[in-house]
Amino acid sequence: MKKFLKIIIIGILLCLCFSFCVFAEDDYYLQQYKNSGIESLDDQLPQGAKDLIDEFDIDLSDPDFVNNISAKNIFSHIFSFFKSGVKECKAALVSLIFICVFSAAANLFCNNGIGENTINYVSALCVCTAVLVPLFSHINTVVKAIRAGSVFMLSFVPIFSAFNVVSTAKISGVGSSATLLFAAEVASMLSSFVILPLLCGYLALGICSSVCGVDMAQNICGSVKKIMLYIMSFAFCIFTGVLGLQSTVTAAADTLGTKTAKFMINSSVPMVGPVLSESLGTVLASARLLRSGAAVYAIIALSAIFLPPLVQTLIWQLVIKAAGFVSGMFSLKGTDKILTPISDALTLTIGIILFIFALFVISLSVITIIGRSSV
Repeated sequence: MKKFLKIIIIGILLCLCFSFCVFAEDDYYLQQYKNSGIESLDDQLPQGAKDLIDEFDIDLSDPDFVNNISAKNIFSHIFSFFKSGVKECKAALVSLIFICVFSAAANLFCNNGIGENTINYVSALCVCTAVLVPLFSHINTVVKAIRAGSVFMLSFVPIFSAFNVVSTAKISGVGSSATLLFAAEVASMLSSFVILPLLCGYLALGICSSVCGVDMAQNICGSVKKIMLYIMSFAFCIFTGVLGLQSTVTAAADTLGTKTAKFMINSSVPMVGPVLSESLGTVLASARLLRSGAAVYAIIALSAIFLPPLVQTLIWQLVIKAAGFVSGMFSLKGTDKILTPISDALTLTIGIILFIFALFVISLSVITIIGRSSV
């Protein structure tokens, strides 16, 4: 009879432990979501990014929100970015083609090159009038997007670091999050004090050197472009390399701590130790699921911030290249010279956007993937 009572008591304890496991699996995710304060991150996003996230029906409180994202939706939104960009650049493209055709027609009336310089200066002035005002406005939009992405990351990284601590990636999560927070702070500083003056100054110097024919200024512009691209490539390689090594090394310590905790619970608690150990694993799995969902949400939010200005910049580059093709077809050296520094400035802008965007996205991916190995 006593043995029968012991079996019943053990069965009741096992049922209670399994019910705790089920409770943790079903409710711990929502509990951590509400306590994390991640809902407030929507307030740090610009209105366009908020609208895009709403269109994708992304709700982090639902663990299956990733299923709402499909390749068709992604490409349809990229195509919508392209269409809106074409509408904004259409007037500039038509104006540039008209300027090239008008300059070519005016050159036909020049006798032995007389008046050709005047036509070149007038066409250069017309190109500046048609392009520079909307282009400076676009550069300002790019800077605002970089600043918005940096502000979002400054708000997201502390919450993401807390998720790492809860999901047993204590050492690797805190260390890598500090590195990522430093990158967000640097990007915010660059967007506030460096990028806008650099691009505008580069564009002004390039146009002036093309109009005046100063070779030294043209060489300076070319050197600045190469140096900036080399610096961004070097910084990207160093940052991602340090982050990857840091996360890989510290993940081993997190794995050791997790396995030690499970072993202590399994061996120190009689009879129900293995069940409690599995329950701990279920709770940690919920925390890791929330961490991975938060990383996916951040990547989507960053894409919503950076993709529109990136697509717009690519369209501007296509417009300038098309105008340069028309100018070269009519042998308009003056117009072609002034379009070259504009194209170089847009190339530098594309490089800056890709550098900061890829830095954030790849860093989050590395931290999330390596954090899974610390289980």
